[in-house]
Amino acid sequence: MLMAASTYMIVVEVSAAASVFSISFMQRFATDVYLDTFLDELHQQGLTYEITDRHPLQIAPIADYRNAKPK
Repeated sequence: MLMAASTYMIVVEVSAAASVFSISFMQRFATDVYLDTFLDELHQQGLTYEITDRHPLQIAPIADYRNAKPK
């Protein structure tokens, strides 16, 4: 799933296809407290889940063209 950059501290994207729901949880900080709370709530509601991928967000470096000097 492609996740867009956001100014928000936490972004949750939900999609569904072929009777399967996918939830992507993106945050701009390292602690797992909010993700763990979200997963605990799913468990308390009787919803099972599988974490298929988990990795730190990586953003490709992009030059700051706004402040570039004209050639």
